[in-house]
Amino acid sequence: MRIIFWGIATFLLMPYLAAQPLQSATQQAHIREILLSIPDEDVKSLKTFFKNLFVYSGFAYTLLEAKPMVCVDYNLDVAIRGLLDKRTMSSMALAYKGGQVWEKYKHLFRLHQFEFIDYASDDFSIFGFILFNKKIMRAYFEKK
Repeated sequence: MRIIFWGIATFLLMPYLAAQPLQSATQQAHIREILLSIPDEDVKSLKTFFKNLFVYSGFAYTLLEAKPMVCVDYNLDVAIRGLLDKRTMSSMALAYKGGQVWEKYKHLFRLHQFEFIDYASDDFSIFGFILFNKKIMRAYFEKK
């Protein structure tokens, strides 16, 4: 159970954990309560969603403070025209589903150091996600 918990927490709660290092059993219990309050199917979707963002879409660079921000977007018009391979289309579907699930639960997570923004065109043909590190962005603009 402990390994499963930390595996899920690693991908689901990366921004939260980075901004709020676990310092007490109370904090660990709080995160465990959040995860247990979310249906298993939604936890699976969120885990896949954040894994794709952090591992395959470069969000880890922002989490680790190597970049101030990162953005990934998806264009359904390109997909409909058959210009994308199956793997990319699958990734797009997972991102869309994960974004929908995240919308239901994002109020449970406080992202102190990060801003995680989703966006979509009016017809949802283009959608995406932005992660920026507030501290690094502030330092960047103070230099200018």
